[in-house]
Amino acid sequence: MPREWTEQQRHAITAQGGSILVSAAAGSGKTAVLVERVIRMITDPDPGRSLNWHAGIMIYPETEEITVERCYIHDPRGQANSWFYSHPAGPEAVVLQSPDHSTVIRWNDFVGSDAHRWNDAVESIGNFSTDGGFNRDADVYGNFMAICNDDCIELDGGQQNVRCFRNRFEAAFSDISIQGCM
Repeated sequence: MPREWTEQQRHAITAQGGSILVSAAAGSGKTAVLVERVIRMITDPDPGRSLNWHAGIMIYPETEEITVERCYIHDPRGQANSWFYSHPAGPEAVVLQSPDHSTVIRWNDFVGSDAHRWNDAVESIGNFSTDGGFNRDADVYGNFMAICNDDCIELDGGQQNVRCFRNRFEAAFSDISIQGCM
């Protein structure tokens, strides 16, 4: 039997455009509201939702030596929220999660649009980890990255032998993010 939501609960479940704060008394259904919100964000085909780490190409830790070359990834289906609401969240062209082997990203175009901006064109997971981001032995060159609400590329975490050169960046909050391990 479907649950009957109050007007305030329905608003928390369906609110768009940034972060939300759910505050209520114990036993009032806060956890159920947040679970329903996440389920709807994942299953709802609405292209206006911001879903982080929703990537055209996802590179996982167990990925062996990979080259992403001559791809044109553009106009993501979703959109990133602006800095006005909170730190941007939304789609990325490429997401890396500390690959164990070398990674090359070259001669690609990752281009958003005014209506459908990237969060980051290339995002790395594990920003504060010693093996986060590209991890080690990576080359990023000859790419065009444009129209991002945050960074064009994140080179965050404990990078070793990661080279980023001859890329072109346009219309982003920051072209390259370099955040070391904390």
